Amino acid sequence: MHTEQCRRLAATLRHIKATSPARVLVLMGGLNFFSNGINLNTIEASADPAEESWRNINAIDEVVKEILLCSDKLTVTAMYGNSGAGGVMASLAADFVWAHDGVVLNPTYKTMDLYGSEYWTYSLPRRVGQAMAKQLTDSEGVPVSASQALAMGMIDRILSPSVGGFLDRVVESAEELIGSKGMEELLRRKKARTENGEFQALIQSHRDWELEHMKRCFRSEGYHGKRKAFVYKYEYLPCNASADGLRQSSQEMKEEANLLGRSYA
Repeated sequence: MHTEQCRRLAATLRHIKATSPARVLVLMGGLNFFSNGINLNTIEASADPAEESWRNINAIDEVVKEILLCSDKLTVTAMYGNSGAGGVMASLAADFVWAHDGVVLNPTYKTMDLYGSEYWTYSLPRRVGQAMAKQLTDSEGVPVSASQALAMGMIDRILSPSVGGFLDRVVESAEELIGSKGMEELLRRKKARTENGEFQALIQSHRDWELEHMKRCFRSEGYHGKRKAFVYKYEYLPCNASADGLRQSSQEMKEEANLLGRSYA
């Protein structure tokens, strides 16, 4: 999602929270994908990609904040399509995460040389534990199937074998949640937690930590090179001049020189 889309979504969430009597809020994303985080295409097209990256990550963090601090409704992420990087982390801010069995998640930021934000340092370890969170975010893009995500606790339910019938099952499951005996207690405990100043300070500290890392990432050659390669669909080749990166080794040079009857010192 680009910056303006994130700002509109955050504003919409604030409006719903302020005016709607609904007790369950379902976030679904698109048919082909739920979300892939910040929009690398609009960032690349901007006059200042580093500055636009900063605006975009702060805007999507505001969306996630609205989800995390939604005090009077239970929130559900229902994944119609796949999700990657910040889109995965944003989805985990909801109280419940549902998917169908065809969904694939890619929760790493490493493919763009980014640390990541979207409050992932709070949401991901809370679901899968610190060790698994580190393994997932340190990887170079190993996909996670819906069944694997369910087994590790990243998502809560698989509602259907495929996208067919998924929407109907989402509606049914949301209605079941509303009518469940524990609904009132869940809402009471959630309201007490989200309106607690210590909780709000805790999640803000996670955001501050992440953004401090991202500020450095957005100035790095690796991020700008990989983003450009992704947008224009070519292989990223880092410029690392070192002895190990020479086209020919010293031994190969000596052998070539001997063939040509030259000396090589």
